[in-house]
Amino acid sequence: MIKKIFCLRGEKFFTKIYQSGRKIYTPFLRLYWINNNLEFNRFGIVVSLKVSKRSTKRNLLKRRIRAIIKEEMPNLRQGFDILVITNYKTITLSYKELKDNLLKLFYQANLLK
Repeated sequence: MIKKIFCLRGEKFFTKIYQSGRKIYTPFLRLYWINNNLEFNRFGIVVSLKVSKRSTKRNLLKRRIRAIIKEEMPNLRQGFDILVITNYKTITLSYKELKDNLLKLFYQANLLK
């Protein structure tokens, strides 16, 4: 479980990242990020109803993404608010494929150390 201090919650933060953050895409995920002037990263995960109508599947996807983030947190540069957004194709990915896609986004965004 990721500590609450590392979680982005609230429409205010998400809107700020959407409007002024940098973004990159893969066919399965979108990544938005912005500097937060803190010594740690904060993360937000968006899994909409378009991904699946079943909350169990959406929650599984969020848990997988959180686990990947927790595992990779020591390898990430610090000081960013990061937003991970899924689409309807993401639900078909295995854990390994999801991890590969997310790490690819982190690498392209120059967020890895």
